[in-house]
Amino acid sequence: MTEYTFDDKPKNDDKAKRTGSPLSWSQVFQLVLARPSVKSFEIILNDPTVSQRRASNWIAIACIISAGLTSLVLVLLFSRPDALGSALLFTVCGAPFMIVFVAIGFYLMVRLLQLSSRILGGRTMFLDLFYAMAAFNAPLMVINYGVSVMVGGSGGTGLLSFNLVSLFLSLYQVLLTAMAIKATSRFGWGRTIAAMIVFCVIVVAIYMLIIGAIAFSVPYPTPL
Repeated sequence: MTEYTFDDKPKNDDKAKRTGSPLSWSQVFQLVLARPSVKSFEIILNDPTVSQRRASNWIAIACIISAGLTSLVLVLLFSRPDALGSALLFTVCGAPFMIVFVAIGFYLMVRLLQLSSRILGGRTMFLDLFYAMAAFNAPLMVINYGVSVMVGGSGGTGLLSFNLVSLFLSLYQVLLTAMAIKATSRFGWGRTIAAMIVFCVIVVAIYMLIIGAIAFSVPYPTPL
């Protein structure tokens, strides 16, 4: 019998249980983005090369590419002789900070999604959910920044197109998140949607607590 802990995986879970064929990075991305389905997520999670390090590498590389694309936007927007040097400096210095902040935010998001599914009785393993979420969030991050580069090169005329593409990518991301939760939690669609609602409630509650703590920590001005 499988024993679960909140931490990640069952005590008796190992690579031996992942009996699928090893998948390359491109095969993983193609499965979840070009053929999105719960089955696609189940296939990539059955890969014996599944690991948190591999998923973390995807996020880190996506951050580096995104920082480079942001620099390219700056070059396109500010066509000055020193723009290229400033953009390169931003990429070199900004990428490490971007990796740290995105990694922390992504880790917390996956933990809260795991907590949401656990509240509803799911036995979601952190490794599986982390890997499934990284499989589409990393390439979508690059795609989103790539779209911003195209808008930057169009001189602002493509702002409407950028907003429409961003809206589509956001909705697509929500759909893929639901599929990832369903594949890792073995939920039906009802509990999958409920888990996402619970996640939103938790995030709003944390946000309100932070805002409340900041508000109460600021001293009221004393009347003269």
